[in-house]
Order: sequence, then C-alpha cells, then structure tokens
Amino acid sequence: MASSKPFPSKQKPFTLLLLLLCLTLTLLIQYNTTYNLHLDDDPPATLLPYAATGPPRWYDKLQYMIQNHSNNKLKIGLVNLDVDQIQVNGLADVTTINFKSVINNDGGENKKWEDFFPEWVDEDGKWGTMKCPEIPLPESYEKVDVVVARVPGGGQRRDLFRLQVNLVVANVLVNSGWGVDGDHEEVYVVFIGDLSGGPMWEIFRCDDMIWEEKDYRIYKPDLGKLKQKVNMPVGSCMISPSHQFDDADLIVLKNLDELFGYPQLSAVGNNKYLFNSGLIIIEPSKCMFNSLMKNIFTFGSYNGGDQGFLNEAFTWWHRLHSRVNRLKVFLDQKRNYRREIRDDLYTLHFLGLKPWVCYKDYDCNWDKPDCRHFASDSAHRKWWEVYEAMPGKLKGFCGLTKKLDARIQKWRGVARKGGFRDGHWKMKVKDRRRATLDMMV
Repeated sequence: MASSKPFPSKQKPFTLLLLLLCLTLTLLIQYNTTYNLHLDDDPPATLLPYAATGPPRWYDKLQYMIQNHSNNKLKIGLVNLDVDQIQVNGLADVTTINFKSVINNDGGENKKWEDFFPEWVDEDGKWGTMKCPEIPLPESYEKVDVVVARVPGGGQRRDLFRLQVNLVVANVLVNSGWGVDGDHEEVYVVFIGDLSGGPMWEIFRCDDMIWEEKDYRIYKPDLGKLKQKVNMPVGSCMISPSHQFDDADLIVLKNLDELFGYPQLSAVGNNKYLFNSGLIIIEPSKCMFNSLMKNIFTFGSYNGGDQGFLNEAFTWWHRLHSRVNRLKVFLDQKRNYRREIRDDLYTLHFLGLKPWVCYKDYDCNWDKPDCRHFASDSAHRKWWEVYEAMPGKLKGFCGLTKKLDARIQKWRGVARKGGFRDGHWKMKVKDRRRATLDMMV
C-alpha cells in the first residue's frame, strides 16, 4: 500500500525541473524553426538591406548629393520593384513605372535574342523598310529625380528582360531630365539587388557611376549620351541612324569622319547575333578598360580572340551598314560571280589569306580549296593600289619571305594538280618582291 502513496516532498522539485526542461526545449525548437523558415522565405537579396529601422543607405547618399532637394522630398520612380520593397517610410514621393514585359508578350509568343540581333538584315531596303520587334516601354512618364531599379541577375549576358529593364530606366531618365532648351535637370539611377547581371555598361557607362557598394550602385548619367542611345534601334535589327577601331587587315576607301558621332558600340554584323570587331565605334575610357580587364577570364571568347571577348562584353550593339566594314567573303556565287567589289565602300576587310602573303599578280585564295570563298582579284588589286602609295620605309613590312614564297608555290601546285577551272595557277608571276627573296628571312 505504501507504494501507492504520493511523495510530495521529493516529486514536486522533479516535476518543476521537468517542466522547465520541456519549456526550454520547446522554445529552442520554435526559435530554430522560425529562423530556418525565415531563411527559406527570405525575399530576394534586394530587400534584405532595407529593414524598417531606417531609410536605405543609398537614400542617405542621394540626399547628401542632391543639394537642391535638401528641404523637399525626392521623387523616386521604381522599375521592376514595388513600393514596399525600398522602405523609404514616407521620406520620398514614390511612383511605380509600369510597362509590359517583353517576355510572353503579343499573344504569348516568346521573343528571342536572335529576333533583335539577326544574322542578316535588308540593309538597302529592297523588300521594304527595315523593322525591329517591339520592346514595350512605359506608355507615359512622370518626372522623377531618381530611378531605383532591380535588374535580373544571374550573370546572363543575353537576357531580353534585362535589356528591357535597362532601356526602361534609360527612357525614364531622359524624359525626366532632358530640357529642350539645353538646360537639363540632374537625374540619378540606383541599381539594387543582385548586380551580377545588373546595369548594362553598353547603356550605363562605368564613367557615370558615382557610388558603389555591395548591394547597390548609383549613377549620374550623361543625358546627352543617354538620349543618343535611347534613340537607337533596340537591337542590330536595323541600321543605326566616339572613337573608332580599325583592324590591321582593313583598308580605308572613304572618309570615316561621320562615324565618330555614332554611340558605343556600333559595328557591322558578322554571323548569328554577333558583330565583327574589325571596325567598331568605341569611346575611350580608362574605367571601361579596367572593367574589361577585370572580366577577361569571366566572359571568355568563342574564338579565342578579341572578337569573341568583345561580343560577350557588349551584347547590346548597333548595326552599321556593311559598306562601313565590307568583309571580303563571297558565299553566294550567283549574285556576284565575278567577285567585283562595290564602289561605295568605306572600308574593305580582308579575310582568308592576306594580300601581302600572296603574289601581287593575283589573289592566292583561289589556289587553296578551303579559302576559295575569300578570293577576289578586284579586292586584291585594290589593296595593291594602297601598297603602291605607301612610303618606301613601310613597304618593307609587307615583304615576301622565302617561307611565304614556298607556301604560295605549294598551293599553286595543289591548284595545278586539281585543275582548278579559274586558271590562276597558270599565270606567270611578275611580282618584283621575288627578286629580293635572298634579302628576306
């Protein structure tokens, strides 16, 4: 019977200890569960720094920079953001910039990057006026002092929505700051969140960036340059209405001064959605140069050279007419079977075997089977006209070496054995450079 009686003096402390232990474990489990759910349900990185404890850091920076708004509220326009995501707590007049997404627009049909950057366009308008697909922009613009935008991250270089957000931001800034009498208002843009994709340096120059921290960048754009860019076609789907880079295997046939007014980066198409880097319009910038060098191993190059790298660095580019950088290649034999070059070319860009590694008499691309589509006697003669006008001290750099002569003879032999119908291999060579072979290495 004694075993059935309670022991209040001993059991009560044990019960209290057990209750305290259970309560402690419950609190720990609840705290841990709540913390993990918070991590899983966290909003994007854009939102994390802007807790309700105070205005975001970029707001304080802007208030300090924009002196004329020291006693007034800033007018902020949001692009790809909601009002509750920036936590300015009534310190600014905030409006959301509305626009239709380029993704799944026009009845649900997906647009692709290639639609805006096609391999070929009707440059001379033989089949009508050139047109580009539409990238939806805001239907109306309210004047703002600052645009705050979140651009898709992830490091995607050819993302249509990323391009659209950048163009929307640029158009809002131009419409807010541009004065018809030349008296422009200062406007700013803040890019927040994942900046791995972020602002496109083709549109927002690194020279215009005035502040940078881990989760945001502030730009004060040059409105003149920005207006020029928003007036350009949205891609290389049309001919575009600075400094210029010319490749070494390119000759200039017409004055190029007018091209210096085109924005960065303007070029002629190469293939697919890529441009040819033989002649490009660029702006000199130490900041841009340093940024390119910083990303030289990040972007990569599809061909291991400058062209592949630059196409990854500048995915948004403006198309120049092919006359500006005429590539010496003839893929359609029916359209120009004589392979004559046009008289209205600005430059001629030599592909395949270069003229100076051939005899002056003819284009040796005719003799090499995998280079015959580069052959043109008309273009070859044009290069040698330039050569004859060169100062004598420069001609030595285009000399004929024994090694080059042996290579030419090798492919002439291949053409002879193959009985190539063009018959260039039959021609008697009169190139005077052969007389100096004993002087060349």
